[in-house]
Amino acid sequence: MGISMALKTLEKTLRERFPNYKRLVFFNRFLARVSIKGKDECWEWLGRVDDEGRGLFDWQAEDIMLASMASYTFFVGPIPRRNGRRLCVCHSCDNPLCVNPFHLWIGTQKQNIHDMMAKGRENMYYDRRGERNPKAKLDQRIVEYIRSEHRRGHRSLSELARRFNVSVSAVWDIVHEHHWQSKEIQ
Repeated sequence: MGISMALKTLEKTLRERFPNYKRLVFFNRFLARVSIKGKDECWEWLGRVDDEGRGLFDWQAEDIMLASMASYTFFVGPIPRRNGRRLCVCHSCDNPLCVNPFHLWIGTQKQNIHDMMAKGRENMYYDRRGERNPKAKLDQRIVEYIRSEHRRGHRSLSELARRFNVSVSAVWDIVHEHHWQSKEIQ
């Protein structure tokens, strides 16, 4: 029997005999995507991110999709439910990428929204224009450069798109201020 076959057999035996073995596999997969720092510092999620800038971690057996939920479950325990609904994992640090269990707390959706408003963060999550969008490929300086180059006729839309690794339609939208509107408008 080859080494890889022996490892597969061993893994199968471990999964059958020790129910927490699979959890350990997920925990190792989770930790491989975290920049762990001190107790009081944010532990940044390095894996996939959703449109709201939150870390994504798919753990179907626990019905978990967010990295902060996985962190809470791994380090603290199951996320409590109230009236059949799972409570929210909230961040005391206000960093949606943070998975430091010392920064996570459990609350209702109402408590989470109240916390957000009390800290003046409501516009941060509803205004995702320009650099405030966690998936933005450009920044305001590059946008101004694109507009300037196009205005002066120095570069075509396709040249600018290639240079900044975005689509021609994205550059067209920038030049015509459909996206990345002037600061006065924002």
